[in-house]
Amino acid sequence: MRTFTGVLAVLFLALLAAVLLQAKGAPRSGSDAGAVEGGEESAYLPVVEVMPEPVGGIGAIIKSVVYPDLARKSNVEGKVYLVAYINEQGGVDDVKIIKGLPAGCEEAAVKAVKEAKFSAGKQGGVAVKSQLSIPIQFKLK
Repeated sequence: MRTFTGVLAVLFLALLAAVLLQAKGAPRSGSDAGAVEGGEESAYLPVVEVMPEPVGGIGAIIKSVVYPDLARKSNVEGKVYLVAYINEQGGVDDVKIIKGLPAGCEEAAVKAVKEAKFSAGKQGGVAVKSQLSIPIQFKLK
């Protein structure tokens, strides 16, 4: 019963994310190159049985984020919300910005996620292309 409840929660969150993405319009690409292999975002599953995870956990990504000088000087704080497109090998094919921050925060978050290595998402025990929502918080100490 507990596993079933967990699966329902994951499905609900994925559905909520999809609805929010459609309501906000098309996300901006985190790269100048444009995109996920010819724009085929639908090939990346938003929900899989085993979701991809950053090697070293989300903390490893957070530690690799360099707070931009302009953002620090301007006292910019908040969260950047991203969707990472993870391939079958755990590499990051693209990153889309869902909600950003000014002063270089978006670029710093995208760079940290693109440099990260992930465990691949799995469906039926097989590694598949998948999507992962990632919030990156910028907070001055």
